[in-house]
Amino acid sequence: LKKHYGEEVLFENSHFYVKRGERFALTGSNGSGKTTLLRILCQEENATDGEVWVSPGVSFGYMSQDVGDLPADKSAIEVIGLHDREEQQRAKLILTHLGLSRDDIIKPMQALSLGQRTKVKLACLLLHGYELLILDEPTNHLDLISRERLESALASYQGTVIAVSHDRFFLNKICDKRLHMENKQIKRLEDNVIMEEKTDSLEEQLMVMETEMTALLGKLSERTAGDGIYEQLDERFNALASQKKDLLKNKR
Repeated sequence: LKKHYGEEVLFENSHFYVKRGERFALTGSNGSGKTTLLRILCQEENATDGEVWVSPGVSFGYMSQDVGDLPADKSAIEVIGLHDREEQQRAKLILTHLGLSRDDIIKPMQALSLGQRTKVKLACLLLHGYELLILDEPTNHLDLISRERLESALASYQGTVIAVSHDRFFLNKICDKRLHMENKQIKRLEDNVIMEEKTDSLEEQLMVMETEMTALLGKLSERTAGDGIYEQLDERFNALASQKKDLLKNKR
């Protein structure tokens, strides 16, 4: 497989396969072509050379980073497009599980936040029984509790997953293999050792960490030790604190 734009080659001489039921994290540095590859797999963009073969009859759902493509005047249930009463009830249960209130479910998309619209898109994927889920930054705009609920929903999903996310903790939980983009090639790796991507500067990494740590402290203040979620929040906070300490050492 090969893809280039003019003189810029994103990837070339690349060969890989994905089998039914496998869960892949698509990893690589910023600008390596991860979103472009997802669009090629979904037939929304053409490769420059090479072939993508998908087993006939496989149904797949693609979640892009854009949540602005939902119809502004429709409610969550209308967007999902289920008309059977039992299916609608199941949709409401999943939407509630992802963190939408009963009032949110009947509001038009234009009245929902970016995070709430993301939850609607995720519910659409989970409800339609796709055999393959292709996810581009599915945790964007989601708070920590919503991320955990998404992880829980994907844990029970029996199909195939290919996901891109800057949240390496999320990828480590839901994926067991990688498609890794490096040196203009895509390689299949039989591990899920996902390293933290480097941002443009040390100061930016620290700022991102401190923002999340502040949000976690707010969540911890609303919880009681021993309720399960408190321990998860606390574990994440301590992991970030350790990473921040290491970064500060490098800064010196």
